[in-house]
Amino acid sequence: MAEKNLKDSNKANLAGILVGTIVVMALIQVGLKEVNDAYSAIKDLGLVAGLTIVANILASLLPADFKHKLVFLRFSDVLPGHRSKELCLADPRLDDEALTKQWPELFSEDMPPSKQNSFWYGKIYSPVKDTNEVKQAHKSFLLYRDALSGIFLLLLSVVAWQLTAPDLPIEGPSPWIYLFLLFTSFLVMFSAQNAGKRMVVNAAAKAINS
Repeated sequence: MAEKNLKDSNKANLAGILVGTIVVMALIQVGLKEVNDAYSAIKDLGLVAGLTIVANILASLLPADFKHKLVFLRFSDVLPGHRSKELCLADPRLDDEALTKQWPELFSEDMPPSKQNSFWYGKIYSPVKDTNEVKQAHKSFLLYRDALSGIFLLLLSVVAWQLTAPDLPIEGPSPWIYLFLLFTSFLVMFSAQNAGKRMVVNAAAKAINS
């Protein structure tokens, strides 16, 4: 329920990222005047809200597990909590001895990554999930994770456009669109990674002092 509420609160920002990405793609492809004319027509027809809905649907098409694979470029143990021991020990705010004393199963034993996430979620994250620092990091992680999945689908759409362009009455996509989408993908991916890592260590920092 908490994740659903956070995702709901992200809808406007998520739509802004994806609609903005589409607008820049259009600017690259056809130029400013044509985009302004198209936006005016869309606005006059009252379709801006429809674009927002489409953007949020786009970000929801992929399953969560695949989104996590995209964010962390991993095929297994994809959640940031799977690396909670490594992340917490690397954070300068957290004392190694205090971590070991508080959660010896995780920090003094050789717990495999496959079990670290469930331990972190149940013992560390859950008691402090409603604190501001943890909630904000979680919200940012979900926002950038979902934005990356939407941009990934846009990239696939451009590839499909390229492949079918010879059979269409319009020219294929500009090569600059690919560069823009790849740059944006990496930017959003690193933002999602940082937010996920911050969520893990913020939870530990709050839990160890509670």
